[in-house]
Amino acid sequence: MQRAFALLGPLACMVACSAVAQSVTAPPEIALDAPAMLHPTPAEPSVPEIDAPQPQPAALDLAADPVDLSDAIPVDQPGGYQVAPIHRKYIMPDMRAQTLTARDKVIIGLQGTYSLQNFSGIIVAAGYEQLRNGQPNYGTDSGAFGERLGAAAIRGTSQGVFTDSVFAPLLHEDPRYYVQGKQYSFFHRALYAATRPVITRTDSGRRTINAAQLLGYAASTALNNAYYPSSNRNVKDNLEAYAGSIAGSALSSLLVEFTADFWHALHIGR
Repeated sequence: MQRAFALLGPLACMVACSAVAQSVTAPPEIALDAPAMLHPTPAEPSVPEIDAPQPQPAALDLAADPVDLSDAIPVDQPGGYQVAPIHRKYIMPDMRAQTLTARDKVIIGLQGTYSLQNFSGIIVAAGYEQLRNGQPNYGTDSGAFGERLGAAAIRGTSQGVFTDSVFAPLLHEDPRYYVQGKQYSFFHRALYAATRPVITRTDSGRRTINAAQLLGYAASTALNNAYYPSSNRNVKDNLEAYAGSIAGSALSSLLVEFTADFWHALHIGR
């Protein structure tokens, strides 16, 4: 009996090992009637990738109008640009201007009423009118200078508010001045500055007639008749006052254009 078990043990082990081997090595059955196997789909030929030239980022135009600032280069990098404050009136060549809303233009106009440039212009205008005894004709004594100073303050303030805060938003014009800088010739810069009272940009960057300033100065001139002496309330004096305001604006642009060069020559500031 023990001998029989001794013989059956190895025999059972061999049968079990054979079954396991067949289950591991036997190939899977293939359904011959499967369409995918009888008619295999040919593989698509692979197309080698071609290294197409990548588009290069557009160069920053120094005289460009306000653009999306997401691609602006930080100023601390070589050739970088500084983002100008949103309500800055004068944009330097190394600055990138931000896009203005109508509210921003209103703020720019109101800020200009108490700017150093406006105060300086008021004093210069009043002094010039006092020296030549021009309109408004208050006389030439010390009291007349005070009256001229007040009239110049009202005129300068109304011009800035009408131009930047009223007509620029209505006409979709950019009220800022873009300084050209030393990369342009003196003649180009002088001509550019002198023509800014009549030529400006739209919000989209298109060159256009500076209707906001022309209309703003016309409205301010009409307002002069409310506080000028009666002798100056006529068509001739109004036209002269209007032309003088336009000429004064051109002179102001010339000063802005070249002031930075003056301070740089004295090694003061940027």
